[in-house]
Amino acid sequence: MTRSHQRFLTCFLSAVAVLAMPLLARADAAERPVALAEVTVNAKDSALVAPEVREIALDAIVRTTWPTGRRDSLVSVAVVSMEARPSREGSSLTCLVSAALRDKRTGAVYAVVESRATREQKSVTAADERAMVSVALENAISRLPSALR
Repeated sequence: MTRSHQRFLTCFLSAVAVLAMPLLARADAAERPVALAEVTVNAKDSALVAPEVREIALDAIVRTTWPTGRRDSLVSVAVVSMEARPSREGSSLTCLVSAALRDKRTGAVYAVVESRATREQKSVTAADERAMVSVALENAISRLPSALR
């Protein structure tokens, strides 16, 4: 095969892959019975913002195994509080989140779960806050599917 043929084939395959990605993403989203709705950050002392929490919650929803054959549902999440207190180790960081699961069409609430994560460390950083929210949301969201069974 000549060099120009190789280049053409490479470009062609790349174009096919790029065009197929949105179709695969739509198919994947259609198979998932759960979508993320509202995201709020009520923690006043937190450096986190709603878009960061949305990203964390979406990752947790994708990693969770949801029952199939059910009506579409929505998950709403909130970072209720983020508190750093002095401790023997330096600081104790505690994050409280809540997650609610409801029917997309009727709005009926299936479950509300609260989860708390705590960590002792020398000082509190934005990365520590993100890690605490991630742990707490992962825990809360992973418990929601039992409400659909």
